Amino acid sequence: MKRIVSIAIIVCAVSFAGIRADWLDRTEEPVQITSEPLTTTTFQEIAREASQSVVNISTTTVVRPREYRGHRPQTPFDDFFGDDFFRHFFEPQTRPRKLQSLGSGVIIDPEGYILTNNHVIDDVDQITVTLLDGDTLEAEVIGTDSETDVALIKVKTDKELSAIPIGNSEILTAGDWVMAIGNPFGFGHTVTVGVVSATRRSMVMPRDELPYQDFIQTDASINPGNSGGPLLDVHGRLIGINTVIASRTGQSAGIGFAIPVNLIKPLLGDLKEKGAVTRGWLGVTIQSVNADLAEAMNLGTTEGALIAEIVEDGPADKAGIQTGDVIVSFNGTAIRDSSHLSQIVAAAPVDEKAKIELIRDGKKKQLTLTVGMRPGDVLNMKTQNGNVLNFGMSVQNITDEIARQLQLDSTQGVLISEVEPGGAADRAGLRRGDIILEINRKAIKNLDEYRSIISALNADEGAVLYVQRGNSRIFIALKPVNDK
Repeated sequence: MKRIVSIAIIVCAVSFAGIRADWLDRTEEPVQITSEPLTTTTFQEIAREASQSVVNISTTTVVRPREYRGHRPQTPFDDFFGDDFFRHFFEPQTRPRKLQSLGSGVIIDPEGYILTNNHVIDDVDQITVTLLDGDTLEAEVIGTDSETDVALIKVKTDKELSAIPIGNSEILTAGDWVMAIGNPFGFGHTVTVGVVSATRRSMVMPRDELPYQDFIQTDASINPGNSGGPLLDVHGRLIGINTVIASRTGQSAGIGFAIPVNLIKPLLGDLKEKGAVTRGWLGVTIQSVNADLAEAMNLGTTEGALIAEIVEDGPADKAGIQTGDVIVSFNGTAIRDSSHLSQIVAAAPVDEKAKIELIRDGKKKQLTLTVGMRPGDVLNMKTQNGNVLNFGMSVQNITDEIARQLQLDSTQGVLISEVEPGGAADRAGLRRGDIILEINRKAIKNLDEYRSIISALNADEGAVLYVQRGNSRIFIALKPVNDK
């Protein structure tokens, strides 16, 4: 049955059938504005200079008959494209056919390194880059990161390439003027202008498809084919990579999103040297602090990230961090909320020391922690309390005190204390505070019985949970951890 949504988010690509330190510290002057404030020629000057750094990207994928299943090859972004848009290009074929897609990119190093979106070049057979003067060059993939939708590609040429100056997305505010340049619908080097509509948008796409989100929202017109192109400030500096749009029609509706360049900068070294990104890890589950928690814990602020669970023998456990601690600073950076801490930790160098400032029992405390490497599977790790993060959730016994607080008639079942964003439990719609009463029609009395039943599940099978939520009881189908 076709899913109907009120607003579709469209990924901005269109289908038609050791890093050098000076990358981020270049002394190049930004595009010179003739006068201030903005004049009628300001955007002309930016477009003229910055377009030299923008490239059109064309990719080719060979689909052989045995690979064809009546639809295009699957990607994590398929749900955001309409079937009608692709139907003409994916009709059954008896011979191998070439599927072509278009996107955009921006040169960030004169040696030929180009930044774009991962979904633009993911799983393709050939990448062709077209420069402003019409020259075409073959490109190779240097590194990709599907968790932020960023990719680094490279071209070889004797021609002198113009690298875009790098800006600072952290200082952006709503109302700042911005310019987008890209390749919408194959119309190369199209320039549009608008403002920053909002910053720090974190729920633009499902977390299981894009775990790290901190988008810049803009009303600068962005359409399919703009993916990977630059978002520029009024000085012509790169402040973001255009990635998705929200639209009912599949075309610009004035709501576009760009990955902020400050989220990308820490990834560049790994992308060039390793081809993938190594992320830091604390070994905790965290949640943001709401007004009620701040008042109850005498914090005086809702800023910071509250520690809900700690993985046994993980970096936080070894450093002495405790559940109930609120991390307010990481290596001198004030923490806004749990999402902010996740991004900061992910970008931290693995095996290096980090200074943590936290609030415990109303008092500030400083700790030093060695950042670990985020493991491939963090969903099945045992916590200090013996809770297992199965299916991306943490559960605990229901004590008499908890039963009184929740006004429960008994302590039967287990309480979901935390749901990891993007995990299987999150995708299934489970929430913190839900009580699991049964798994596959087997009653759950306590944590031991929960563990016993969960551990006996076949890795390829899902489970049907009977859950109490407030005064209601509902069944929820939970897919296995390794389900994609």
